This record gives sequence, C-alpha cells and structure tokens, in this order.
Amino acid sequence: MNILNINLFKKYDLMQYNPKESKIVESMLMKQISFKNYQLKKKGIFINCISLNNPLQYQGWKIHISASNNNYFDILLIVIPYIVSLNVSFKVVSENGRNTMLSKNFPREQTGKFITIYPQNTVQCRAIISFLNKSLKKYTGIPVLTDKRISENNEISIRYGAFKRMLEYDTEGDPVYSIIGKNGIKEPDDREVGHYKPSWIKKDPIAINDTINIDSQTKSMLEKYQFVAALQFNNFGGVYEAIDKKNNKHVVIKEARKYIGGNSFKQMIPNDVRAIRRREYKALLDLSKIKVAPAPIDYFETNDGDYLVEEYIDWGLLKNIRLQNPVYYPNSCEKDYQIYLRKIAKIFENLYKAINLINDKGLIINDLTPNNVLYDPKTLKVKVIDLESSTKKDNSGNRNSIFVTPGYTEMLNNKEIPENDKFSWLMCLIDSLICRAQLLNIDSNAILLSLDFAKNLYNGWSELCNCLKECFINRKDENYSEVINEIKRIAGEADEKRSI
Repeated sequence: MNILNINLFKKYDLMQYNPKESKIVESMLMKQISFKNYQLKKKGIFINCISLNNPLQYQGWKIHISASNNNYFDILLIVIPYIVSLNVSFKVVSENGRNTMLSKNFPREQTGKFITIYPQNTVQCRAIISFLNKSLKKYTGIPVLTDKRISENNEISIRYGAFKRMLEYDTEGDPVYSIIGKNGIKEPDDREVGHYKPSWIKKDPIAINDTINIDSQTKSMLEKYQFVAALQFNNFGGVYEAIDKKNNKHVVIKEARKYIGGNSFKQMIPNDVRAIRRREYKALLDLSKIKVAPAPIDYFETNDGDYLVEEYIDWGLLKNIRLQNPVYYPNSCEKDYQIYLRKIAKIFENLYKAINLINDKGLIINDLTPNNVLYDPKTLKVKVIDLESSTKKDNSGNRNSIFVTPGYTEMLNNKEIPENDKFSWLMCLIDSLICRAQLLNIDSNAILLSLDFAKNLYNGWSELCNCLKECFINRKDENYSEVINEIKRIAGEADEKRSI
C-alpha cells in the first residue's frame, strides 16, 4: 500500500498497542492446550491452534464464534476448554488483533470471526454447535456477513470453505482462495456476503430456522423506506440511497454497526461506532434551521445497529472540483485559469460563511475535507456532510473518538481540538489549487514550494498564492482575513461578470 492511500485513512485516536494485554489470550491458550498435543502458530492477527492428534481436513463446515468488545474473554473461557477437550483444531483472534478486526478499514466480510473451529466431520460439527448454542445463549455478537446464522444473538454461524490454504491464480496472476469442487477440480472458495456454501452442497449440518425475527425499529424503517443502492461500505457500516415511500423523495441512510469500533470507543456510550452516528444526528438537528448541512429525517436503533436517515442532496463533491483545474491540461489558456479561479473563490467564500454559521451554533466540524463538502454546480452554494466527528465548542458533550483526515487538520500534531475550522478550510482551498494537502504531515515545505510554482502559472493566482503561503506559515487571524478578503475580491469580480 502506498503512502497516499495510508494518508487517506482517518487515523486520529488510534488504538494503543499494549504488550501486556496482547499476551492475555496467548497465555490462556498455552494453559489450555498444554499436554494436549497442539501446535500453536501466530499468523497475522490470528493465533492458530492445530491438533496433532486429528489432522486438519482440507475443507468442510467451519464454525465461527462471534463476540463483542465486552464479552470476548467470557466467550473464550467457555469455548476454548470445550474445543480443546475434543482435540479439534481452531484459531482465535489475538487481543490486539481483535481491536484491528473492529477498526474502520478492516474487511467487513471477515469481521466477527473471533474464533474459528474446524470440526473433523459433519457429525462432530453438529455436536459442537448443539453444545455451544446452549452455553452461549446469553451472549451477543457481531453478525458474520459471509455466514449462515445459527443463533438468534449472532454469536454462532457456519460457512463451508477451505480449512487449509489452497490457491489458484486468475488470468491476471492474482491468487484466488480455492476449495475442491464436486468433481475433484479446484473452484473459488467464494467469500462474498451471504454466500455460505457452494451450490453442490445441498444440506446444512443441522436444521436451521430461516425465520428472521425483525425488531420493531427495523420493521418501521423497512416500512418507511425502500433501499435502492449502496453508495459505499466500510467496516463501520454502509451508506445507502433509499426512497421515502410516503413522498417518493430520495434519502441517504447511514449505518453504524453494533459492537464495531474497538478501543477507540471505550469511553463512549454506547462503546462502539453507534456513538458517533448518534453524535452526528444531534449535530444535524442543531444545524437544521440554518441549512448548511443535510436535513435530518429519521433515526432508528435496531438490534444490529443504528441508521441515520438524512436529506439526499444531488450536488457535486468538492474534491472533484480539482478535475477542472487547468493546471492538469496542457492546452489551458489564461481564460481557463480565470474561470476556474473565480469558481473556487465563490465556493470557498460560501464555505467560509457556512463554517462561521456552524461555529456560531457552538459546533466544531473537526473533519472538514473536500470529501465532506458538497457544492451546487449552478449556484456554487455549499453544504457540509459527515459530521460524525463534530464536537461542542463549549467542551460539553462527548469529545472522544474524533476521526480526522491527515492533511486537513492540526490535530494530528498537537492532539488538541481547535476552536474553529479555519485551518481545515485553508487546506481545502490550497488543495483545490495545488492538490498537495496530503503532504501536510510528511513535508509541509513541499506545500510552500507548490504554491510558489502555482503563482507563476497565471498572474491572477499570484496574490492569492502569496496570501495562502503567508497564512500557512503564520496561521494568525490577520492572515486568514487577508485570504478571505482576496477570495471575496475574486468572487466579486465573478459576480460582476455574471451580472453584465
């Protein structure tokens, strides 16, 4: 993974490595498997415990045991002694691995697989499920998206797949996980969401009740809204486009998966990603009258997670304005530079006003980036989206778990929450000219050199680039005033031109 991709991740308030904690699971396993003829191997976030008495099969029914941040050790203490008594191979997620699994950028298809059990055959699989279903009845876990749920509380699920790593390669040379198919030929071990067994496996190891008990909040949401598209996914939850059945208007529905988040959310209530979705909903309510953010419409707290319903705004993302920058086109003329400058000046004048209105309402956005601003291509008005990291200006409310984007904040350097969002606004403006914000935490001098380069491209950029450079270096109120005055001057010229 290259450095630019790493910088795109939101990394404030990251999990802390604790060597003492990381040894808890390992020492418990050593105690359980001693004298039981097991081989212990660490691989990535997992600790593999392979039985030497019962050789691992190539493939079969896997049993996954899920958990939450709060009951993980309790479940381990029930499951591991029982599995070891059967001398069955298994793997568990280490303590630090568990936190990684619950983080935002971990593959959501793999989340929740805290313990994986490899039964010797279908009969043993059935017996293990029967025992654990009774023993873990009072616990809840994260739904494993690739599996078939066995228990009502998501703590036990199954999937047919490879026990040992078998790789084939596609036409481009990329490795593909495989299993032995019905005719003895390798085929892909499909790990897609909802695909828990190959088509030629007709029977499940036990009778599974396919009746889904839908809680009242989920039922209410599905009655009100028709989901039509998935806009994006990460481990924290999906963002969906839906239609309000009552008025046929499009809405955005933002999911927050229960129990996901890890140690970053220890001090929050609830102590998972639902806390920041609820914080975002409160922020949208506070801002609803000044219309600088999407209007909040509904909020649902279901058994599997929370869902925020907000206004759908069919505008462009600010990050895409950079594609119009004439610096990237070799045949650009002076007029192209002028048109682009006047456009971004008007957008950033409107964004500055919106930020002031939000700050005046007692909120700090904290994560203002070109990804979190929408603009109307016709009027150049703006709205701020994704307010999950917003905090109260007066220090009241929960200030934990603030996720910010490197390149657009000073928080990664001083760990303090700013009094306003001016610096983020400044970096977004610089980024629209030279696309160098990601260098802020790597080599800030490169940003200054790029501004020097940009001011020589077109004479009309010169004064703005000088103001931006001075402001980036000193970051005083008078510097910000000089930048916004220059922006207003350029935007004013654009307004005059349109009125003629």
